[in-house]
Amino acid sequence: MPWRLRILLSEVLGWITQFFYFTYFGILNFILKELKKAETEKNPDSLEKKHD
Repeated sequence: MPWRLRILLSEVLGWITQFFYFTYFGILNFILKELKKAETEKNPDSLEKKHD
């Protein structure tokens, strides 16, 4: 395989990996924020009890 094609292939694979990583991280972060928001709406004083 020519060296330019090899470099291009590795760049594309890196972009794909980065896209999946950031998508996974973003979805996980969103889910955690929503769960925390739902918990505080359900039981507003739960955060105060945990910190005492």
